[in-house]
Amino acid sequence: MTRWLFALVVSSTLPFAACDTTSCAPDVCFADATAPSLDAASDSPKASATAFEGRWALYGFEDPVGVILRREGSVIVGTGCVAGLPDAPDVTTNHCAPIEGTFSGNRLQFAFLVDGLGVRDVYRTDVVLSESGSRMVGIFEGIGGGATEHPVVWLRVPDGEFTKSSKELPSLAKWQGKRMTLPLTGTVTDGLDFQSNSKLAMVMGQDGTLYTNLGSFGGPDAKVISRMIVVGGKLKLSQGVEYGDGEPTLPRLATRIFIATDMADQLVIEVSMPSGGVYMFSGGAKD
Repeated sequence: MTRWLFALVVSSTLPFAACDTTSCAPDVCFADATAPSLDAASDSPKASATAFEGRWALYGFEDPVGVILRREGSVIVGTGCVAGLPDAPDVTTNHCAPIEGTFSGNRLQFAFLVDGLGVRDVYRTDVVLSESGSRMVGIFEGIGGGATEHPVVWLRVPDGEFTKSSKELPSLAKWQGKRMTLPLTGTVTDGLDFQSNSKLAMVMGQDGTLYTNLGSFGGPDAKVISRMIVVGGKLKLSQGVEYGDGEPTLPRLATRIFIATDMADQLVIEVSMPSGGVYMFSGGAKD
């Protein structure tokens, strides 16, 4: 891999959209004017230095990007592919390239050059590894040099699988593929994460991936469960889909999101944050 690509990795900031009305819509902004920086990784739970090694799939980006990461001394090496894992039986060499990157604590930056699909693009990511080593969250930049407008998540790929997993969610089928903006409608436990006019911007993919301005979750994160949530100011047993296992990564990214519907067939969403705050967003508004 060329030296210029490595320079792109170590210098990349790949910022989340800040609360600046000239650069992002209010519905994708957080409580204050500070974007959720990956520099907060220094205050986040730490994973071991080799916990990132292994097979990973990217969720929150349309292509089935997969990587195998290894540590060599103080750098990250491995292979990245745009169409599945590097060890997939049907993978072709022009879909993959060597990875080069760096890590410090639980923050990782790595990239690979795609050259052979009719385009020449650098795929790069700037992420934080969870304490358990089960997920990496942050930003991804792909085709055309543009970063995703929402945080992405990398999840480990089990042995015997070679691409990101999908999950059918019949109860949410009517909402899949639709871009939605839902207002904050209540606080279960206040952690001072949001202002009263904060909104949750989200899209549920057909494969079960959840894209939001509070983080993305892959199909493997989704569980169909019943639980008590606040609906119309009252506790109610509701069946829905829960994303996330409650493990914190960055202070401004949700640890768990539970999605259900009320009697009027409107979405009711409970969001848990690392602060311990739990909040309700609801409605049926579609962008």
